[in-house]
Amino acid sequence: MGSLTSKDLMRYTILRSMVSPTPVVNWIVKTNILVFLLWYLFFLVDPSFMAQNFLVSWSAVVDGRIWTLVTSVFSHNLLFHLFINMYFFYGFGRAIEASVGSRRFFNLYMLSGIAGSLGHCFVSGNLLHQPQLAALGASGAISGVLVFFSFMFPREKVYLLGLIPMPAFVGMLLFVGLDLFGLMAQTQGSQLPIGYGAHLGGALYGATYYFHLKKRGPPKRPSWFLFFTCTNVIIMMLNVGLQCRASNNNCMRRIVTGHVADLNF
Repeated sequence: MGSLTSKDLMRYTILRSMVSPTPVVNWIVKTNILVFLLWYLFFLVDPSFMAQNFLVSWSAVVDGRIWTLVTSVFSHNLLFHLFINMYFFYGFGRAIEASVGSRRFFNLYMLSGIAGSLGHCFVSGNLLHQPQLAALGASGAISGVLVFFSFMFPREKVYLLGLIPMPAFVGMLLFVGLDLFGLMAQTQGSQLPIGYGAHLGGALYGATYYFHLKKRGPPKRPSWFLFFTCTNVIIMMLNVGLQCRASNNNCMRRIVTGHVADLNF
C-alpha cells in the first residue's frame, strides 16, 4: 500500500468540504443576505437606523456604537458587493470549516471581521484623517479566511480574476501586496472606495489565528481569550480616537462601499 502525500491529504480535505455540513458558513451567508435586504425594506426598517447601526467608522466607535465593529461585517448595500464577497467566502470557507471545525471557523470569521473594522477605523482616523469615513462589508473577515486558507493549503490552485491559475500562497501575497499599494495610494490622495485598512486588518488576524492554532491548538477558554483581546484593542482605539476627533471636527462624511478588492482569487 502506498502512503498518502500532503497533496493527497489536501485534496481529500477540500473534497470532503463539498459533502460535509458547514453550518457556520451557511448561517453567515444567510445573515449577510438578510441584512442586505434590510437596507431596501424601507417599510420595515428606517434607513437611518441601518446607517447608524450597520456602518462602522472611527467616529461611530468613539461615540459608543461599538457594536458596529461586528454588525458592519454582515452589511452590504450593493448586490454586486454582496455577491462577490459571498461567492469567495462560500468557496474558501467550506474547506476551512470542514478542516478545523465550526467553532474555530466561527472564531476566525468573527475576529477577522472585527480586526478588519478596527483596521478601517485606524486607517481612516490616523492615516486619512477622516474619522467619519464609514464602511461596510464582509471583506475584512473574508481576507482573514483567504489568508488562513493560503497558509493551510499553500499549494492549492486558485484562479486570480477567475482566469489566472496560481498557488494559493502566491495569490495571497499578491492580494496583500495590492492592498498595501492601495493603502499607500489612499494616503497620497487616491479616492478609490476600497477599504484597504479593513482588508489588511482581517488578513493580519487570519495569519495570527492560523499560527495560534498550529502551535497550541484551540484555546481552552476561547470566549475569554477573544473577549479580552478585543476589549484591549478597542480601548486603545478609543483613546487615540478621542484625540483625533478633537482635531478633526469638520471631516467629510462618506460611505466606503468597498472592502472588496479589484483582484479577488
